[in-house]
Amino acid sequence: MWKKSFSRRMFLKSTAATVVAASSGDAFSFGNWLKKVEAAEVRTVPSICGACSSMCGMWVHVKNGRIWKVTGQKDHPASKGKLCARGQASVFWAYNKDRITHPMRRTKDNWFEPITWDEAYTEISTKLKKVLDTHGPLPVFYSQNAKPTSKFYMKRF
Repeated sequence: MWKKSFSRRMFLKSTAATVVAASSGDAFSFGNWLKKVEAAEVRTVPSICGACSSMCGMWVHVKNGRIWKVTGQKDHPASKGKLCARGQASVFWAYNKDRITHPMRRTKDNWFEPITWDEAYTEISTKLKKVLDTHGPLPVFYSQNAKPTSKFYMKRF
């Protein structure tokens, strides 16, 4: 229960704040904000869905600097304009608070710490070279999807 008494001073402060808020009118109006948001320009960006190995073509619709929705590319040879449930849900992945946005390194206490991309590439290449020098190429296995889009990564590797 609220035990603090409501004083005359508190009443005058709250009344003054209410009058100021009410007199501001359209400046803080939800209706004006909603009209502005709805009228905002939608930018369409081509992309490829990474939710599974199909790599379907998708259009990412950006409104007010945020992903608004995703749709399938009609001319994509595999998906032909359709997106599965995973592809539709990819909108939420971009803003997930637990999403990893930078490389991480495991620490000695079995936790992770953020590192730069240069540190990550250096560490990966150093460890890979060490395995190749010690054991030869047989312990290294790389697999790729048969789709043409994944061949880009094999050439870079």
